[in-house]
Amino acid sequence: MNKLQLEKLLEKCWPKHWPYEPLFRRLPKHYLLRKFESEIRKPIPVHWKPDVNLYKIDKYGVRKPVNNQPIISFSPPAADKGLWGGEEVIKGYKTNRYIRIPYVWVPTISQRIYCSEILQKHLLIQCTQRTEDLIDKFFGFDHYILQTHEIDLKSRLGVSLKRSMLIKLITKQITEDKNLNEKIYQTYQHYLKINDINSVEEAEWFGLTLEEAYEKQISLEKQNPKNLPNPFKNIYKREILEKILNIQDSKEKYIASN
Repeated sequence: MNKLQLEKLLEKCWPKHWPYEPLFRRLPKHYLLRKFESEIRKPIPVHWKPDVNLYKIDKYGVRKPVNNQPIISFSPPAADKGLWGGEEVIKGYKTNRYIRIPYVWVPTISQRIYCSEILQKHLLIQCTQRTEDLIDKFFGFDHYILQTHEIDLKSRLGVSLKRSMLIKLITKQITEDKNLNEKIYQTYQHYLKINDINSVEEAEWFGLTLEEAYEKQISLEKQNPKNLPNPFKNIYKREILEKILNIQDSKEKYIASN
């Protein structure tokens, strides 16, 4: 994908940030592509089952289109502090005889302790029953985090854990025991290819929000001010000053010669 195609995709994805903020344009290309892919990716349905068929035949033999309308739900701030397995809070109505009463369905949350083999520590996490089922399905906590897309995790905690695991894997600095370090790396190294991580930089930028990416880019530019782009106004100012100085030098030479 060339630069022009990337710009067109990003303009559709983030019209508010593009191209009015120069800092947004200076973000790494791999981060922007991954962020765009996350924006257009559809999460796995959790609270409803989409119908595979496009049409259905009613009792009168008339073909009617199937309306795959997802249930409206939202993630509260508490979901970012735990692992809810993609579950969210649902707003709706309950029918009490002939009256519709507003109702809110909230997942059942419980605290569980999980051991991360890559991070080498135990974690006390708020999770749901679906999270526990998914961890059993993927045969381990680390496998669940690394194999699940960040859109399906729906948790800042889960994305942060995934980023830390990928950094440990790409740097091969999991534990001080060399034999155990190599054993763990051989077990989970294929997740680097699954998540398309080819360098330490890509792992460090993995899953960052735009606000976090801005802060990281600003800190990197402060460390290396020479890499900052030079504004056109400074370039034009320097050119005008050089022209003025050249004109003054030529006048002084002309006066001195006469």
